[in-house]
Amino acid sequence: QQREGVEGQIKTYDDQLTFMQEQLAKNDAEIQKNNDELRIINEELQKQEGYLSENLRALYEEDQRSFFEKIFGYKTFSDFVDKEEYLTVTRGNLKDATERIALLKQDLIEKKQRLRNLEKIQSLIKTSIETQKSAKVAELDKINAEEQRIRDRFAERLSKNTNTAFCKKDGKVVRAKYPVFSFPTDCGYVSQGFGATEFAVIDRAYNGAIHNGFDIGVGTGTEIKSVGNGTVYAKGTTPSGGWGNWVMVRMDKVRIGDKDIEFYALYAHMVTEGLVNVGDRVDSNRVIGWVGGTPYWAPHLHFSLFLNPSEWADNKVGPYPGNTVDPLDYMDIPISTVGTDWDLKYLH
Repeated sequence: QQREGVEGQIKTYDDQLTFMQEQLAKNDAEIQKNNDELRIINEELQKQEGYLSENLRALYEEDQRSFFEKIFGYKTFSDFVDKEEYLTVTRGNLKDATERIALLKQDLIEKKQRLRNLEKIQSLIKTSIETQKSAKVAELDKINAEEQRIRDRFAERLSKNTNTAFCKKDGKVVRAKYPVFSFPTDCGYVSQGFGATEFAVIDRAYNGAIHNGFDIGVGTGTEIKSVGNGTVYAKGTTPSGGWGNWVMVRMDKVRIGDKDIEFYALYAHMVTEGLVNVGDRVDSNRVIGWVGGTPYWAPHLHFSLFLNPSEWADNKVGPYPGNTVDPLDYMDIPISTVGTDWDLKYLH
């Protein structure tokens, strides 16, 4: 769960980085567009300034002529007045055009600065996100390394006593306090018991929690059988750190002492959960799947018993729901327990 949480955070950072990259690209395009407009404005301003210089020079030369020279240079006084009005209007228009272009240029320069500032801010945000992502990637690497250590340790424990495994009727049977259920496999050995096992406590395989069932070390493809009569309650697949493919059966009530008790049996790390469907009735010793482990765990069967579904909602089963009990108190053990990782309180 911790790894999935960190992976989710990394994905969020990736999404944020993608968004910021898109924003930076848009800003770069806007800067390029602004630069193109600024270049055109500069060229137009140079043209207008050139026109203005030429006309101002012509106007200056005209102004150097005396009043009488100007008058006598035209056929009529009306021509003289028209020319003066034209020159005055032209002078004003050129000046106005040049000022407008200069203002537009100033606006574009200011816009360019704003875009550059925005680019700096976006780059800083992107760098900050990259830094946070790097920290989470490093955290994920540590989690993965720790998970790999735990998996390697689990595989080592699982393989340590394979030579002691035997099948039903081939060895000693360990009797249960309340033998109301049958055993889920015919062969193998109990590699880990219920409770605060060494693997749970020393290796911290379950993040401080107990081992809420028992494990059977046995090969891939070994038949998994229902431990009693019941109805398939739920099934599914959980991520690498969880149960893999799993099936949960609501067992018919069994009599223990003076009470009728309802248990829920969980079978985890299966090749597939598709052999049965929710609502199917299963009888004792019916094959409901095969041992398969997961891509991350060595092949084994994990089996748990829950007393009630108090923490479940809408038949959705989360990790470690309800109240678990030691399943081996309720079924005889017909296979090997040599080398089992026991919690001394639950030693069988």
